[in-house]
Amino acid sequence: APSCLSCPFVSCRHDISAEKVRENKVQQRNYEIRRLRNSEGVTVKVLAEQFGLVPTTVTRIVNRGASA
Repeated sequence: APSCLSCPFVSCRHDISAEKVRENKVQQRNYEIRRLRNSEGVTVKVLAEQFGLVPTTVTRIVNRGASA
């Protein structure tokens, strides 16, 4: 939209705090890690390299998803 006042959306992405944006990105990343590990069998080591994490963090993410 040309301006905020004429925007058709109910909520604005600019109203979301930086903390919430970061939290959403982390949740999306964790979901993708669990999906790749569980459905495609990608190893923890490969996932760690792909997402720039240490293998321990990937293992924790995968294990938390199993109990959630």
